[in-house]
Amino acid sequence: MRRITLPWTITVISVLMILYGGYFTITKYKVDDVFFITSLIVLIVGFIIFSLMITYYISFERNRAKRMKEKQKEAEERIKIEEPNYKKETIVSEVKREPRVYQKPSSKNDDYYSSSLSNHGYIKKVGYGPVLEVSDNRIRDIRNNQYYTIEGNYVYLNGGGLAYEISDNRIRSVGSTYLYEISGDNINKVFGGFFASISGNYLTKYDLSEKYEISIEVNKSQLLLITVLLFGKY
Repeated sequence: MRRITLPWTITVISVLMILYGGYFTITKYKVDDVFFITSLIVLIVGFIIFSLMITYYISFERNRAKRMKEKQKEAEERIKIEEPNYKKETIVSEVKREPRVYQKPSSKNDDYYSSSLSNHGYIKKVGYGPVLEVSDNRIRDIRNNQYYTIEGNYVYLNGGGLAYEISDNRIRSVGSTYLYEISGDNINKVFGGFFASISGNYLTKYDLSEKYEISIEVNKSQLLLITVLLFGKY
């Protein structure tokens, strides 16, 4: 649901002023063949405010797009530098070690998921095997060998640019609406309600049709990206 902001409120008020001012101006002119000064003033002021808000929104979107392009360019340059060294790393698939699972915080003020990104492991589909590989701030989709890099609130697809934007406990595709959000032990579709649950080190779809084992400790950003890669955008 759209959050009510001051610019949005002002825009709605200006539209209402145009509608009411226009209605009374036209009605008065048809009846008495004269303009109702007050309604005409309301109409003109409404048009002025609406025009200013349109200009504001256009300027805001241009600045936002410019900032995102700059961040994308910086991330792509960083990826080009890091990629050769990253590909040289040898991954040992059969390493026996105790899995690191989610741990609930002792206080409500603590983050439910660890902020640490110094983990390496796999996301395994129960009865199938590994589907995702997590290594630091990178996640590889084993099914198509695509790499995703988390840089702050942005997720970049190697060779494809900016892919997703993360805001607190939500994730969305670039230029689109929010897809999923974390709420306690649940993962919800932002516009669809409950979708999956988190229990121990398992992520289970609401209808039990899919179940995944997460054998490492992940933070909220990683979990949101994992959810999109496992369950898709829609």
